[in-house]
Amino acid sequence: MTQLGVTLVLSGCVQYKTIVPPGVDVPSRTRLPSIVTVTTRDSVHRRLEDAEFRHDTLVGYPVREDSSRAVRILASDIAHLEGRVSTIESNVAGGLMTISLVTVLLGVLLAVAYNPST
Repeated sequence: MTQLGVTLVLSGCVQYKTIVPPGVDVPSRTRLPSIVTVTTRDSVHRRLEDAEFRHDTLVGYPVREDSSRAVRILASDIAHLEGRVSTIESNVAGGLMTISLVTVLLGVLLAVAYNPST
């Protein structure tokens, strides 16, 4: 129960930020977040994990699909690219919420343990 609560609290510690596909000013080896969302010029949306740019092509693996085959999308076909990134503010808030949740749960457990008549 506690692990589930901590997981739920910490899952809100991310936000999506726009990523500029590599071009003249951006090297092709720019490290991407673990999960990216791609919208192609023909409005197809894909969520990829472990994605990276290899020269002029985005290569990654579909999230939550049985296929282990890599997806390849030309940078010129990408209309919008976002990455799921952690933020300092949300990590601090998530940490404080986690401490509060654990404190409340410990209080409930101690109250039950020292008051056996309930």
